[in-house]
Formats: sequence, structure tokens, C-alpha cells
Amino acid sequence: MPASSFTLKQLITYCTDIDGSKRELAWREFFRRYKKLIFYFIERSCNQWSLSRLQLQKRDVLDDVLSEVLIMINKNLADFKNQDSEKKFIAWLQVVCNRTCSIYLKRVFKNNISEVDILDIPLLKKGHEDIIMWELHEFMVETLRSELPNSTKNLERDINIFLLNVWFGFPTEQITEHPCYNHLTHDSIKSIVTRIKKNVSFL
Repeated sequence: MPASSFTLKQLITYCTDIDGSKRELAWREFFRRYKKLIFYFIERSCNQWSLSRLQLQKRDVLDDVLSEVLIMINKNLADFKNQDSEKKFIAWLQVVCNRTCSIYLKRVFKNNISEVDILDIPLLKKGHEDIIMWELHEFMVETLRSELPNSTKNLERDINIFLLNVWFGFPTEQITEHPCYNHLTHDSIKSIVTRIKKNVSFL
């Protein structure tokens, strides 16, 4: 059976058959069919993290993420259930690429937090799909929690105020109009944002 005649179900079966005689042939066919698409998904996902440092390292980042994506595909391919649907398989590949890219970038950037500037926050959210926006938001919340002093009073409130101001661009006047924060003054909002900026330098 020539490689080009493999159905998706056959391709997955042969790729995941560790001792099968067609495994190597099936993986070659898998890469022929999907490598360009996988690389496209990875590059698009990386581009949504609009950081200047990423652009300088883009080729290396793409290669690293591609390696991790291929590992994840090899690890999870046998669990893909809709083997009669090419459309659903491509959607699955996109999810694997997006998640792997987000995990990689969060890990790498969190290990190099001091290299990213607070003023990059508005650039991070530019042009993102909703799923990437949520990943970025969760990344920022998690990192703020880990970087701010544990003794910080009203930590969650201050993080929310900080993100409302810096991430979403709400001016202090609008924040103090919110029922949760209308007991705060404009100066106290500014003080919270300034204090967090002094404590972290990752965004």
C-alpha cells in the first residue's frame, strides 16, 4: 500500500503501532501531510505573543516549540477519537499547537522575567484570539501572585485593579466608579498600580 493511500485512521493506527512494520513509513507520510500546517499553527500562535524579545529569537523559539509539539502529538495521537474526520483532526492539531506554544512561552518567559518591560502589556493583547487572550491573562495573574510579596494586603483586589488599569486600559476614574472599588480614591488606585509596577518587571 503506497503511503499516499493511507486513510487518516490507518495513518494514526500505523504511527501509534510501536512494533509495526509500517510505523516509519506512516510517520514520513504524517510529516508530509501535516508538518507545514503544524508549523503554520505554531508560528501564528507565537506571533500572538507580541513581545520584542520573542521576535529576536523567533527562529529558535519556533524550532523549540515544533520539537515539543511533535513530542505531544506522538504521546497523545492514539487518544484521538474522531479518526474518520480530517476536519476534526486538523482542529485537534491546532489545539495541541496552541497549548504547547503557550506552555513553552510561559515557561521560558517566566524564567527570564526581568527581560520583559511593564510597558509591553498593551502590546501583548493586540490582535489575539480569545483563547490566547485568556492564556495571557492567566499567565499574568499567576506571575503577579508569585512575584508580589506574600504579605501584601488585599493582594487579589490589587491585582484586579492593576490589570483593569494596565491590561484593559481603564482610567482611575472608571475604576473608582465600580461598586467593588468605589470606596477607593483616585490617588489610592494610582498608588496600587505604581506599587505593583515597582515590585514586578515582567510584562
